[in-house]
Amino acid sequence: MDKPWKAFERWLCRRFGGSRTGPTGKDDSDCLGTYPFALEAKHRKEIPAWLSAAINQSEVNGKKRGSGWLPLVVLHEGGTRYEDSLGLLRLSDVLEWYGPTPIDTEQDALIVSPGIR
Repeated sequence: MDKPWKAFERWLCRRFGGSRTGPTGKDDSDCLGTYPFALEAKHRKEIPAWLSAAINQSEVNGKKRGSGWLPLVVLHEGGTRYEDSLGLLRLSDVLEWYGPTPIDTEQDALIVSPGIR
């Protein structure tokens, strides 16, 4: 059985229609065949509470404005250019925005990686 981080990488790559590259020893994306996305998967036991709260706040604010708003959190590091800030979206919003991918059902997602969604 895969470790949680490896199972997540496999699931993510498949979700975007690609495959996991594994430890190639090269500077490369975690997934092949996911154009236009150069995916880098990071699995953590916990996401910082302030970060989860920020995306939740963005969702609430978007819903107040009506449909069609894509929740986005922008993280800026002091001393860096504003344009180099990071944008954080929920994966489900990205997938909804860009349309269906090869795995379209909850059933398929469970087969790929049981217990990870």
